[in-house]
Amino acid sequence: MDFYNLPVSGTVALGYRWFDLPRNNTDYTPAKVIAVSAAEAKYWIVAYTVLVTLIFAGVARLAVDLVLAFLPIDSDNRLVMLVAFYNSNTPSTAVVLMSN
Repeated sequence: MDFYNLPVSGTVALGYRWFDLPRNNTDYTPAKVIAVSAAEAKYWIVAYTVLVTLIFAGVARLAVDLVLAFLPIDSDNRLVMLVAFYNSNTPSTAVVLMSN
C-alpha cells in the first residue's frame, strides 16, 4: 500500500517550472520558458557557450577528416600537403606549412 501526503503550503518545490511566455508576433503561440535566477543564468550561458564551441570544433574536425578521406591523391607532394594540413592547429598554419 502506498501513502502520499500533500505538501504543506510554503514547501520548497525542487526543479523548474515551465510557463508560457507570449510572443510579439502574429503567430500567437506562446514560447515555453523556464524562469531562473541571475546567478543560474550565468551558468546556463557558460554551459551553452561551451556546448556550441565543442559542436563547432567537432563539425570542423569532421569536415577536415572528410576532405582528407575523399581528396584524390596524385603525387607524393600532395601527401606531404595533406599531412601538413592534418597536423596543423589552424588553417593559417596549414597554409604556411604547405607553401614551404
